[in-house]
Parts: sequence; C-alpha cells; structure tokens
Amino acid sequence: MTKKTIPSPHNLDAECHVLGASIREPEALARARAILDADDFHEPKHQIIFAALCLMSDSRREIDLISLGDCLEKRNELQQAGTGFYLAELAANCPIAYSGQIGMGIRS
Repeated sequence: MTKKTIPSPHNLDAECHVLGASIREPEALARARAILDADDFHEPKHQIIFAALCLMSDSRREIDLISLGDCLEKRNELQQAGTGFYLAELAANCPIAYSGQIGMGIRS
C-alpha cells in the first residue's frame, strides 16, 4: 500500500504580505518571528527570504531592498529567492496595514 501525501495548507498571498511587511517595517519582522519560522513558509523562495531577514536582524543589520539583496547574493541565494525584482515586488505590493496581522493565514 502506498502512503498518500497530503500537501500542507498554505496561503501564498499571506506569505508575500508577511515578507513585504517584514522588509518595510522592522517591527513587522519582530512580530512575524514571534510566531513563524522559515519552515512555516510553503514556497521555498519565501523560506530563503525569511531566513535571510532573520539573519540580518540577528546581526543588527538595517533591512532594506539593497541590503537584503546583498545578503542573499553573498549567500549565493539571490537567484533562488527570485532576484531583486521579486524582492521589490514583495515590498511594493504589501499594504502597510497588513503588518498588524502578521502570520495570519500561514500557520493553520
């Protein structure tokens, strides 16, 4: 008998909003880290981006699109994370008001 794999529930829009808010607002990243780990993200590139944001925060580096792209490039992960254009798209498409609802919809 073959074991059937059931995909875990996920919400890619919620993942994008969490990442966008975390790029734009340091407080949003702190709130996200309180309830989420990189493994909670379904999309592999989102796992990479969130892990890089956490690393930067732990190193007390200022987070913006340029420094995030630089961090990912130094870790040889920029292409896997979707390039600088994708990072900019995440930040631009996240409503600031969403940051107060960090994590909702990612963990079920």
